[in-house]
Parts: sequence; structure tokens; C-alpha cells
Amino acid sequence: MGDHRICRATRKGGARPGFHQLELEYQLLPKVRKALDKI
Repeated sequence: MGDHRICRATRKGGARPGFHQLELEYQLLPKVRKALDKI
């Protein structure tokens, strides 16, 4: 298909590359908001 290093079909499925990092960053947003509100 496409680039074999990132192609989900080649890698037998799973989360998209970078998804877990994005998920973690999304969970941190409320803490970032609280910190910015204190400034």
C-alpha cells in the first residue's frame, strides 16, 4: 500500500502512529488551562 513503515495494513492494524501521544496531550489540556488561568 503506502509507506510500509506506517501503513496500518502492513503493521497488522493498531492505533495510528502518534495517536497515543495525541491522546496523552489531550488529557493534559485541562491541567495546562488551570496553570494558564493562574498567571
